[in-house]
Amino acid sequence: MVRELLTTTDVGEALGVSRRRAYVLTGRREFPAPYAVTPRGIRLWRRSDVERFDASWERKAGRPPQK
Repeated sequence: MVRELLTTTDVGEALGVSRRRAYVLTGRREFPAPYAVTPRGIRLWRRSDVERFDASWERKAGRPPQK
């Protein structure tokens, strides 16, 4: 079953990144805003929005340089 609404963990699985990386990505300005937030504060995104982000996201291999 493919769910239409995704949690942060689901976003990570859809993008092929860790849950921690998904949390960072979902906080970025260019990431789509959550479709809804539950009373418990769980953010939910539409799968189509996440897929659209994935198609335009420029992945860079490796870790960014330390400042």
